[in-house]
Amino acid sequence: MPNARVLLFPLRYTADPQAVGVETWEVVMRHTLGMHFSPGGRGYQWANRLAWCAGFYAAFIAFSLLSPWYVGLTVAIIAIWVTTALSGLIWFNVREILACDEPFHRTKSGVILAVAIPVGLLALVVIPNWHDFDIDGHPSLVAVAGSVLIGFVSFIYGAGIITIIGTATSWFMERRKFPVPSVNPIEEHSRKIFRKATEGVDAIRQFSEGESIDQSKHGLTQAEWIAVFCEFMNFYLHLTDRFVIGNIIETRRSEVMTELESLTIDTSAIVICEGWPPDLVDKVKKEWWDNFQVSMQDYGQYKKMLPEKGGAIKDTLFWEFGKRIADLSGNDKDIAYIVLAADLAINSLKELGMKAFVEKIKDL
Repeated sequence: MPNARVLLFPLRYTADPQAVGVETWEVVMRHTLGMHFSPGGRGYQWANRLAWCAGFYAAFIAFSLLSPWYVGLTVAIIAIWVTTALSGLIWFNVREILACDEPFHRTKSGVILAVAIPVGLLALVVIPNWHDFDIDGHPSLVAVAGSVLIGFVSFIYGAGIITIIGTATSWFMERRKFPVPSVNPIEEHSRKIFRKATEGVDAIRQFSEGESIDQSKHGLTQAEWIAVFCEFMNFYLHLTDRFVIGNIIETRRSEVMTELESLTIDTSAIVICEGWPPDLVDKVKKEWWDNFQVSMQDYGQYKKMLPEKGGAIKDTLFWEFGKRIADLSGNDKDIAYIVLAADLAINSLKELGMKAFVEKIKDL
């Protein structure tokens, strides 16, 4: 598809939340934080180190204060386990707030920590003797460090106990099947498409910044970023339509897809163009809808999504999509971009949960 389809209006694609829209920034940041806070991520590693430090210090305190030695050792081992477990539970709720996609779980963890953190701070203030920073009448850094570490452990125990109570309460509520806020499956799927389109264009941008074959080109221009984002969004909408066809009656399919397309395209335009003049936002919406109709017609030509074993990749849906992304990103016929875009789309199928979406809309 020629680059004439690129949308030529300004977009400040920077690290400024106001530049790309609050919800866009929220989605991108949640994805980034999710990677850092997942096992193996940098944030997770630091939290793990702090938890073990707190555990060993709690064990040291228990072993030092209790006698005989075997009682102190037993309590010290238990203290390591309890302290690290409480730290892990607090960290889990922090991660839920910053990285979880489900609004209910984010709200639940936010409420738990809103109560747990003040209790932990109270324990930090009350339990350590912050004024006793000397040993035998002489100032001592050891005494200062001891009070700081005791305060840290006190915070973990205070906040951790409240976190256990809050987590157990929420688990009890879910087991008793108390009302839980539900999300419309069409709205939920629209959010997934928006998120995966954002992740897709960001992956193309990063690849372009680091791996461009044409060294005169670096990254994506503002117009290219928008065009690539829209094409990912259009493609995921087309894939959804393919999964819906034949699985629900035609009139219902038309209703569902009309609502999904309108919600996804219009909302994406509003979020990305936040702060723009209303007439310009309306122009953007119209151009995006025009491009969407063209994409749906083009993708509808390809009957096969992937090549058969040993078959040609030409005229298969994902390959043609990759060619479209390579073209719109200014890298026409660059095999690296074609393969990357196709792989990104294939890998997104599982997270988009097409089959699960079809089952949910059947019950609406």
